[in-house]
Amino acid sequence: METNLDALEEKRVDGLLLLCSEVNDDVIKLLEAERSVPIVVFDWGPESDNVDRIYDNSPYGARLATEHLISMGHTAIGCVTGPMGRRSAEERLEGFRSSMHDAGLVVREEWIVEGDYECEGGVRAMQRLNDLADRPTALFVCNDMMTLGIISEASRMGINVPGDLSLIGYDDIYIAQHAAPPLTTIHQPKDEIAAMAVDTLIDRLDSKRTKGKVIKIEPTLVERRSVRKIG
Repeated sequence: METNLDALEEKRVDGLLLLCSEVNDDVIKLLEAERSVPIVVFDWGPESDNVDRIYDNSPYGARLATEHLISMGHTAIGCVTGPMGRRSAEERLEGFRSSMHDAGLVVREEWIVEGDYECEGGVRAMQRLNDLADRPTALFVCNDMMTLGIISEASRMGINVPGDLSLIGYDDIYIAQHAAPPLTTIHQPKDEIAAMAVDTLIDRLDSKRTKGKVIKIEPTLVERRSVRKIG
């Protein structure tokens, strides 16, 4: 990271856009301590008064997902999270819990499985849930890649999606529409986030603003065929 930043600084760039799944505090400290150019982080980043951050409203997206499962008649709902310690994972789990609580539904802790945002994490989550005597009828999975892993492992186990298990993912990656079945998911507007990041950096350069700000983009529900209606 430091070598790349040195190279950019030598080119005399006016600003930096930082795109990553997670930015740790060490990276931000490096940027702030050694760089004078404006910085916009999009997707995720830690708190900072000097860095602009743009990301989707994960608690709201998680609520959309959970409330959709509830509206389809599901009450036995589990959650496969991202890696705990990441803001995205914690906020999506928070949204799931609050939606279940508001609906008067019990959150079964054994039905909450920590994943890793990769397909293999979905496979492991499905294996863990399948070992339980009592399993959920639906899962909110905190990203589409893990959802694809769950579908694959469920098929190997003879579990039909959505006949036996309904799934809703998060991100609306390109392949989600081509999964079998096509995934119901939460659309995270990456194009809008990227455009907003560029506009924010230009604004900061033009206005000479020094204090960072936070901009949240609202996600939306995309209904496909991975959720079965009960009743």
